[in-house]
Amino acid sequence: GSEIGIVVTTPYGTNAGTYNNSPTTALGTVMVSFSSNCTPPTCNAPSALALVSSSLTSMDVSWTSNGTGSSWEVEYGPAGFTPGNGTSAIATASPYSITGLATATAYDVYVREICGPGDTSSFAGPLNAGTSLCNASSQCAYILDLTDSFGDGWNGAIVTVYQNGVEVGQFGSGFTTGSLFTDTVYLCDSLPATIILTTAGSWPSEVGINVFDPSGASAGSYANSPTTAVNTTLVSFTTNCAGAPAPCADPTGLTVTNNVGCANIEVDWVSNTGGSLIEYGPAGFSLGTGSITGVVTAPYNITGLSPATSYDVYIADTCSSDTSGFVLLSASTASGPLPTASFTIDSAIVGSTYEVYLNASASTNATSYAWSFGNGGSSNAVIDTAIFLGNGSYTITLIVTNACGSDTMTFNTNVNIGIGENALANSLNVYPNPASYQVNISFNAISSGDATIRLLDVQGREIIRDNANAAAGKFMHEIDVTGLASGIYMIEIQSGDLMARRRVSIK
Repeated sequence: GSEIGIVVTTPYGTNAGTYNNSPTTALGTVMVSFSSNCTPPTCNAPSALALVSSSLTSMDVSWTSNGTGSSWEVEYGPAGFTPGNGTSAIATASPYSITGLATATAYDVYVREICGPGDTSSFAGPLNAGTSLCNASSQCAYILDLTDSFGDGWNGAIVTVYQNGVEVGQFGSGFTTGSLFTDTVYLCDSLPATIILTTAGSWPSEVGINVFDPSGASAGSYANSPTTAVNTTLVSFTTNCAGAPAPCADPTGLTVTNNVGCANIEVDWVSNTGGSLIEYGPAGFSLGTGSITGVVTAPYNITGLSPATSYDVYIADTCSSDTSGFVLLSASTASGPLPTASFTIDSAIVGSTYEVYLNASASTNATSYAWSFGNGGSSNAVIDTAIFLGNGSYTITLIVTNACGSDTMTFNTNVNIGIGENALANSLNVYPNPASYQVNISFNAISSGDATIRLLDVQGREIIRDNANAAAGKFMHEIDVTGLASGIYMIEIQSGDLMARRRVSIK
């Protein structure tokens, strides 16, 4: 009985209980106790379980969620362990860092989604991965020349490189055509290395490989053979990094600066070479599927992002003929401040037209303005005039936006030309228009009194203000615009209880 063990698996792939062989096993020994549950989980198992990076004592693993849960159980243990007997941790995001591991050790990793209380998906896995054998400073690059005797690529064949029995990497999936494919593997110095055919593909007899050390000397080769099969050892050698260029070290000190908005995140880091690559995407994305910058320097402002969104940012240093590993930094864009639309309105009948004077300078946090006058007209200015030629009801709409969002304000105006005419607006004349040096203003004052003449820019800011005493009858005034920037301005006249405005162009 000491050799007996048992693993009980539910209909949906989860572990219901495990009993390992024991010298104390005897008749009547209770091996497993559990409550049966034939109800399927309410969420699917994760997919695309992958190793992101590893160090001497940690591994970062990632996966793709196929459910709506917000947490996952990560179970890991020595390669070949039985699920239920490993170490479990709860992750709230992908990728997840498994720490406290043994150096140069192979592990199996399983991940399942937590759908709800007492409800989990089946496990995804195992992911076979291992901690690093050495620091990056003790590694060097070996060149793998993969060969195919027929000239049509490896047709699915895969080789796995091991050092000290720990998997370093798998190669060959990209060899899909031709007779030669070159790849690079980073190995620790002065340790035994073995390259084994772990997936045969369609034509294993066509598979060959040549391995070169950092100096260009041959470290071993394997010629195609009709006896090649899965688990065939192709090459064995002991690494020698003497004279090899120093490996490209990872960047350090990754941080997010205070320059974070609704559409941007600025990141900073310490580069060992002065130039770095950045790949970024929504939180949990897989390396190789994100947006990639060219070679950039720190700090770098990532733009074109979505508001209130979590992102993963990976940064790698570039060396003369190599790049370092990618280092992960997570950050989120801001959710505000949102813009607020607000505008004031004034109107006057000018001859046979009805003019509505619009001022959106009271809007807050806006970076752009979009008017729709309801008569087919539109504008993007802060201050503008809508001109209506016929009576009726019109809806004036203002939409203000910034990187965080937009806001809308509307106003219904009723146009009834011929009723309540503004005598000041009817008599107001502004010339020349466009003007270069001087703007002349004339109007008929209904009665004697103070008149205020203001020149406003398109942001509603007062540029010039003149106060004058206007006698009843014809009134004339001059404004010196020498030195003003070219653009559209607004002349505003206040005389008694009447107000009128005109746009003027200064060039």
